Amino acid sequence: MRKLAELIVNNRKLLMVIFIAAAIGSAIMSSHVEVVQELTDYLPEDTETRQGVDLMDAEFTTFGTAKVMISNVTYEEAKGIVEQLKDIKGVSAVDFYEESDEDETEITDGEELSDYYKNLSALLSITFDTPEDDPEAQGAIKDVREALADYDTWFYTTVDKDDNASLQEDIKVILVIAVFIIIAVLWFTSGTYMEIAIFMLVFAMAALLNMGTNFIFGKISFVTNAVASILQLAMAIDYAIILFHRFMEEKAHTDTKEALIRALEKGIVEISSSSLTTMSGMVALMFMHFGIGLDLGRVMVKAILLSMLSGFGFMPGLIMMFNRQIDNTMHKSFVPKIEFWGKIVVAV
Repeated sequence: MRKLAELIVNNRKLLMVIFIAAAIGSAIMSSHVEVVQELTDYLPEDTETRQGVDLMDAEFTTFGTAKVMISNVTYEEAKGIVEQLKDIKGVSAVDFYEESDEDETEITDGEELSDYYKNLSALLSITFDTPEDDPEAQGAIKDVREALADYDTWFYTTVDKDDNASLQEDIKVILVIAVFIIIAVLWFTSGTYMEIAIFMLVFAMAALLNMGTNFIFGKISFVTNAVASILQLAMAIDYAIILFHRFMEEKAHTDTKEALIRALEKGIVEISSSSLTTMSGMVALMFMHFGIGLDLGRVMVKAILLSMLSGFGFMPGLIMMFNRQIDNTMHKSFVPKIEFWGKIVVAV
C-alpha cells in the first residue's frame, strides 16, 4: 500500500490531467444517456401490470386529455370559450354542459349544470386527436394555454407534464440545500477553510464522472438520474473528509508530501473497507424483482467506486496544489474537542 501511495503522490499532476480529461469526456457523453420516463418499463415481463400495460398499448390508442377549471367567468362566457377551444388544431372535443331541449337544468344522462359550472367557475374536459406524447397534442395543449392566458385557470393534464424535468428541478433545490448545510457544518468544524473548497471539487469531479459514464448502460430511469447525485454527495464528501483529516494528522509530524503518502497508505484501506458495506447494500438492491433496483443499484455502485477514485487520485493533486492556501486558512474549530466531552462522561 505504501508503494501505491507513493505512486499516486509522485504522479499527481498526471492523474489530475487524466481526471480533468475524463471529466470533459463525461460532460460530453452525459448528453447521450437516454433517460426513461416510464417506470412501467422496469416491471418484469411476467407481471400482470406489465402485461396489461403492453396489451393496452397494443390494442388501444389512449388520446391525450386535460381538465381545465376557469374561474371568474359567466356561463355564457364559458360557452364562448368552449367554441374557441374547439377550433384549435389537435383538439377533438371539449366537453361542457349542454342544455337539453326538454329541461334547461339537466341533460339526458343525468348530469347537472353544477357538475360543470358553479360559483362563476367552469370545468372543461378536453380530448386531443393524438396520444399525449405526440407532438400534435403537445402543440395543442400549448395553444390551449395561450388561448386561456387572460383567464384564471387551473390545469389537470399529463400532456405537457414532464415528470423528469419536475423531479430534476426538485433535486436541484435539494442539492443546493444539502450543499449549503454541508458547507455550514464544515465551516464550523473544519481546521482550515480551504478544505471545504477541496471537498466540493472532489464531489463535483465524482458526480460528473458518474453522470457521464452512465452511457455504458445505454439508458437509466429518471428516478435514478435524479437521486444519484444526492446520494453520491454524502459518500464523496465522507471519503474526502476521512482522507483529509488523516493527512492533517500526519502533517503535524512530517512534511506535506510524506504526510500525504502516509494518509493515502492508511486511508485507502480504511475507506475501501468502509465502502464495502455500502456497496453490498447497492448490490443487494440489484436483485430486486422490480427492474428499478438493478438500474439504481448499478449506478450507485459505480458512484461509490468513482467517489473513492476521485478521493484517492484527484484529491492528492488538489492538496499539493493548494498546500499554501491550506496553511494560510487554518483556524480554530468552534466545536469543543472530544476530550472535553470525554471528561464530562467520565465525571457523570
